[in-house]
Amino acid sequence: MLEAMMAVFNFNSFITALNVFILFFAVGYFGGGMVKKVFSKRQNAITEERETTRQNMEKAASLKAEYEEKLKSVEKEAGQIVEQAHATARHREELKMQEADIEAKRIVGRAEVEAELEKKRVNDEIKQEIIDSASVIAGKLIADNMNGEYSDELIKESLNGMGESVWQN
Repeated sequence: MLEAMMAVFNFNSFITALNVFILFFAVGYFGGGMVKKVFSKRQNAITEERETTRQNMEKAASLKAEYEEKLKSVEKEAGQIVEQAHATARHREELKMQEADIEAKRIVGRAEVEAELEKKRVNDEIKQEIIDSASVIAGKLIADNMNGEYSDELIKESLNGMGESVWQN
């Protein structure tokens, strides 16, 4: 019985192996094209993705280079704007300094004119005081009827006391 089972088992094993072989052959023969198509499509899709990725990387690299170039040009432009602002500020400062110098010269000129006018006024007041003093002295001389020598001496003393510089101006 054991031998009969073994024979049946061997025969069943052989039939199963033969069925598996036929199944694999049929799947390979009929389904191999489909599998190849699926693998081919997958391979093509992967290749396309790699190519798209490569193109995107190249595009990104060019955009990055363009961005960096624009960034450098912006930095240069910013530097130029700052330099131009400094130049404008220096120019405005120079103009304000020139205006301040002109104003200072105008003020000094006006002060000199006022000082000269004040000097003339003081000289005129001194001359007027001298004239008043001389008139008073002359009036006293006449009133006292003094002799000629004494009155001449009194006038000389008055004139010497007032100073010669007053009469020279």
